[in-house]
This record gives sequence, structure tokens and C-alpha cells, in this order.
Amino acid sequence: AVKESIARVDHIITISQFTKDEMIATCGVSPDKVTVVHEAINRSFFSADRIKDYDLPQEYAYLKKSRFLFCLSQIEPRKNHLRLIKAFAAMKAQGGFEDVRLVLAGYQKLNAAPVLKAIAETPDVVYLDYVPTEMMLWLSHHATLFVYPSYYEGFGFPPLEAASLGTVSAVSNVSSVPEVCGDCAFYFDPYDVDDMAKVIAAALNDESAIQKKKQKLEGQLAKFSWENNARETLKLYMSNE
Repeated sequence: AVKESIARVDHIITISQFTKDEMIATCGVSPDKVTVVHEAINRSFFSADRIKDYDLPQEYAYLKKSRFLFCLSQIEPRKNHLRLIKAFAAMKAQGGFEDVRLVLAGYQKLNAAPVLKAIAETPDVVYLDYVPTEMMLWLSHHATLFVYPSYYEGFGFPPLEAASLGTVSAVSNVSSVPEVCGDCAFYFDPYDVDDMAKVIAAALNDESAIQKKKQKLEGQLAKFSWENNARETLKLYMSNE
């Protein structure tokens, strides 16, 4: 059905170069028939100004006093929570990270049981399930690092949302994630627990590296706007009339 649809349409818009390449490789579509028009985020929504008067619920007040990694994504295999938890445990075992917690938020979508078991068995891992908007914004803004270990994304909004809140990410180096994050993130192999632990630990131990990445966030965010998205989409429709 997909290949039939591709054959019928005049032109195809994809949300990332990665999805364009996937379509060319799997469906045999001509590169000239596909144009990348990146998605974007609402900067006014993902803004620290929205939470200037917000305070965490008392039961999570301890997060104000410790460093924490924040991962926001639904629980399903491709989001790679199990390897992240193993990497976190390996990093903690090195010593020097006694104050660091791993905070996970997101609803349980598919095959969550092994992840929930790993959470229960691993010290300093906090699972919040679904969280209200203001709490999500607070966590994204105050995290020492946002962590995104997913090994398959068509675009990948969460690191961009964290960037809008001023937070640097440590992310997987596959699929569309490097395209979205550019040079303002730390990269690891999402299939390699040791590499994940090494990269995250190195970032936590190097505040100057985090600050250098932070200075690049606005430049990367400027590449993704709904104004550009609308302009490029309209241009394509006009050229294919």
C-alpha cells in the first residue's frame, strides 16, 4: 500500500533526512521526489518562563538538591530504557556519582514489565510515569543532562524540547537524532552499555564541556521553526501545481 501511494503522488515531504534515506532505501523512490521539511517545537511552550512560579511536589523536593539525568519517553523497546538503566548502574559503580539520580517519565506503552523490574532493582532510579506539563518542564529545565537513548526515531522531539529549556542532552548516535541535535549534544552508541556509561560519566565530570554545548543550543534551535516549515511546505505546493 505504501509503495502504491508513493507511485501515485506528485511529491513526498519527509520530516528528516533520515526518513528520506529510509524511504529511498526501502521503497525505491527517486531522491528527486522527496523533500525534507523539518518539524519544529513551540518555543513559548517549552520555556522556563512558564515555570518561574512552579514548585515541585514535596515528595520530589529532594531533586532540588541533587544532580539528575532526565529521560522523557514512553516505555517501549525502541526507547532503550533497559540499556540506559544498566549504563546508569555501571556509571554509579565507578564511584563519584553518589548524588546523581536517573529520573524517567513517560507512560507504559509496550513491554514495560522488564523496564519496571530493572527500575525496582536499581538504586537511585526514579520512575514518575506520566507527569503534568509544569513538572515535565521543571525536570527538563533543571536536569544536569537530558538523556535520550532511543535507537530509532523519525525525528525525535524531546532533546530539542530540552534544548529550548536550556538543557544539554546525551543522546544516541543513530537514526535521526544526530540530525536534530547537531553539535550541541554528547553522543553514545545506544547498543553499547559501556559506551553509554562512559559518555554520560564524562559529561557529568566536565562542566565546561556542558557549558560549551549549551552555548550552541540556540543556534541549533534556530534551524527548526514552524515559520520555516510553513514556508518550505508552501514553496513545494506552489512548485508542484
